[in-house]
Amino acid sequence: MMVANYSNVQSQTLYGQRLPSVDGQWVLPVASRLLCSDAPMHVRRGSIPSWDICAPAGTPIYPAAPGRVIYAGCNNQGGYGCWVKLDHGNGITSAYAHMIQGSITVATGAQLSVDMVMGQVGWTGMTSFGPHVHFVIYANGRHLDPAKFFDQAQMQFCDKCASPAGNAAPVGSVAGQAQPTATTAQSPLAPILQALGTLDEQELTYLSFIVIFALLFALWLANNAIRVIMVAGLVATACSALTITMLMPTQAAATATSTTPADFDIAYSVVRGQEGKGCDTYIVRTLNGVTQWTYDRYNRERGVPRSDVCNNLTEQEAKDIYYRYYWQPSGLDGISMAVAMQVFDHSINAGVGQGKAILAACGNNATCVAQQRRSFYNSTKTCKTRSVVCGAWLRRVDSVYRKATQNVN
Repeated sequence: MMVANYSNVQSQTLYGQRLPSVDGQWVLPVASRLLCSDAPMHVRRGSIPSWDICAPAGTPIYPAAPGRVIYAGCNNQGGYGCWVKLDHGNGITSAYAHMIQGSITVATGAQLSVDMVMGQVGWTGMTSFGPHVHFVIYANGRHLDPAKFFDQAQMQFCDKCASPAGNAAPVGSVAGQAQPTATTAQSPLAPILQALGTLDEQELTYLSFIVIFALLFALWLANNAIRVIMVAGLVATACSALTITMLMPTQAAATATSTTPADFDIAYSVVRGQEGKGCDTYIVRTLNGVTQWTYDRYNRERGVPRSDVCNNLTEQEAKDIYYRYYWQPSGLDGISMAVAMQVFDHSINAGVGQGKAILAACGNNATCVAQQRRSFYNSTKTCKTRSVVCGAWLRRVDSVYRKATQNVN
């Protein structure tokens, strides 16, 4: 589908002209020179070399160079929310993320020129500050720093700030619709997928054990004919569970409104030190606190082939996983460090659901969080039967509490 040409005179008048590349072959995707996060900043927080260009919500987004649309939609892959990807030929592609839902005007296969509108600047997907376009350039799948194309000195740098003329409120869709999460084709499995998508890894494990033991108990009570039927049911259940795991929609993390990367960096440096070092194969392959199951999920969401966590997980990937799956889902943006660090640690050790429950019970009371954590562990069967493991858990609570209240890294 082709789209009509769009006059960007008004946006240029309000926000400045689109900056051309050094060689004149490219042009910035928005009429804004407000660079709110450059490639080194992305890499330091575990992301990919790319630019975040801030602009008011609703600002038109254009192709940076002529190209063919190879994706346009809101699947939230990589936390991109609603986004478009273009193929410019010769192995060069580009992506434009966090668009307003409903604003995308192009479809797969469309051939675009640089003055055709693809969508509007918004705030969908996984991002921690105001409306902007996440701009990525690839060469044969390898991420390139946009500064290799554009003169970064021509940009006005403002660290993760909102456009001066922009809307500081989260913008997730057109005309005030709610911010979207990943979309899934509706089917009879949709309610089940949505429910399972809200569970964390530990909760899914518990649910799996409950289902398996319930079926085995029923199998033990049944006669031979029923057993044959139930064995077939067990096989079907296992296949369905595998299918659901592969199809489970990506959950868009809670949108942050006031946390800076420094908050997470400090908490991560402390909490990461509580996890074991080296490859742990006691129950499931685990490296740096990241299980093989979590690494598989992370790679699926990025469109990366499955790989062994112990041999391939990088420190940047581990940090990104902690941020995506524990910090943001626990609702720790804007929370005091004394509380956030403890809840972060509890979500990692006991599950996001438990971390959120403690946060809801204690609010901004750091001492209450520590007490609730101790009560939680003391109530577990492990603490009632395995004093060594219980002691390690409680020492971890005390250690993180001291560092959280001292706000040290």
